[in-house]
Amino acid sequence: MLLGGGGILANPKNADLPFQIIDAKTQKPIRLLTWKGGNAHFTADSSRLLLAEWSGRCRWFKLPSGEDDGSWDLGLPPEGRTHWVGSISADGSVLGYNGPAALKISGQAPAVLDGKTGQVKHSFAKDHFYTFAAVVSEDGRRAVVMRNLEGKGTSSYDVIDIATGANVGWCRIPSGQSLPTASLSTDGTSLTIFNPETETLHAFDVPKS
Repeated sequence: MLLGGGGILANPKNADLPFQIIDAKTQKPIRLLTWKGGNAHFTADSSRLLLAEWSGRCRWFKLPSGEDDGSWDLGLPPEGRTHWVGSISADGSVLGYNGPAALKISGQAPAVLDGKTGQVKHSFAKDHFYTFAAVVSEDGRRAVVMRNLEGKGTSSYDVIDIATGANVGWCRIPSGQSLPTASLSTDGTSLTIFNPETETLHAFDVPKS
């Protein structure tokens, strides 16, 4: 599948712009929609598409038909904030998130959301960096989050068991002034972190349990 949308800055108050889903094999349009900008994610088998908008509206679509397949709304975020879904599990049941839905008060934090309802499964507001979106493994069992900044050009990361909230792994890397990106292997037993400032890729093994 191919996606087409207007190039816009992250702002939940954007005007609605066209968004088109196209079959990559036939080049034929599947469905024309509107959105305010955000993140689009396919499930691993490309049978479903999630449109997660910065405004809080989240919609699932079946593919290749383009039919509606569930939705929810996290609500318009406070001024200066957005809802950010940065990763999903292979089947779409678990979402890696950052935004105000993770807190009961103003602000934002990383969290894991239920991919069907949008409900917060686990919030990482305490001791974790407020702008880093939780990254979930493909099997939906683990998430990686960044700890609060430590200074001295280093950053630390926790690998969390989503079901229990237990910390199953931890690492620290030199990161400078840039915010590194992180990813987990399919089963969450391997963590990789890329530091764009030094163009260095760090890899770590994570215990199975």
